[in-house]
Amino acid sequence: ATLMNVLMAGTGAGKDCISEPINRIMADIRLRDEENLRREREWKKEVNSKGANKDKRQRPEGLVIQEIDADMTNPAFVMRTAEAEGHFLYTKLNEIDQFDALRGSGRGGQQFHPGNRYGQTRVGTQSVTEKVPIRFNWNAATTIQKGKRYFSRVLTDGPVSRINFCTIPEREIGADMPVYGTYDASFDEQLRPFIENLTKAHGRVDCPQAYRLAAKLREENAEFARLSQSRVYENLAIRAIVIAWLQACDL
Repeated sequence: ATLMNVLMAGTGAGKDCISEPINRIMADIRLRDEENLRREREWKKEVNSKGANKDKRQRPEGLVIQEIDADMTNPAFVMRTAEAEGHFLYTKLNEIDQFDALRGSGRGGQQFHPGNRYGQTRVGTQSVTEKVPIRFNWNAATTIQKGKRYFSRVLTDGPVSRINFCTIPEREIGADMPVYGTYDASFDEQLRPFIENLTKAHGRVDCPQAYRLAAKLREENAEFARLSQSRVYENLAIRAIVIAWLQACDL
């Protein structure tokens, strides 16, 4: 499932509340990444210690590193995708405009389109030359004003309708500060069955509950679209149903 989420809320709304659940969900992937990052560092150290004319060991195989840095360069993004062996990459962006670093200097936008072929061609023997399908999940946060400016370029294009937008309701002036719950071993235990199911899932998995949900949402949205005669609503509703179906399949 390709899931791209943007949290848009006002300043001081507590947008960082998503960090701790993400840390718990990503814990097992980060453990695997840590081992492969260690192997990569050792290989780089070995290569750099040899002279220019010395035989150098090829880059190790099986360097599946799924969580990437928000400021990663475009060539590094392409390389990580190529080495991921079909796994998805993931990052958490503290600000939505950090996304631009991954697009490189071109007009970009490819990362918004799941399954697109994407890459770069370079002449140098040490440069990354790869063409990869986009498999990339991400979370981002932004203020409402900044988010509106950032996405104003693509409001009439496909990319923005593929993103799951959410918000934090604005508090009344003078209301108590929100206090978020804690995440501990009991939360990890509740999360464990979901992680285990996702880890062992392979091949085609049918999710009849998700299909029933999608069909119900489609009927409800079609009725409102007929009443409103809004083409914009209908187009956004179709993509929204896909996002809901993907989330339901994951669960």
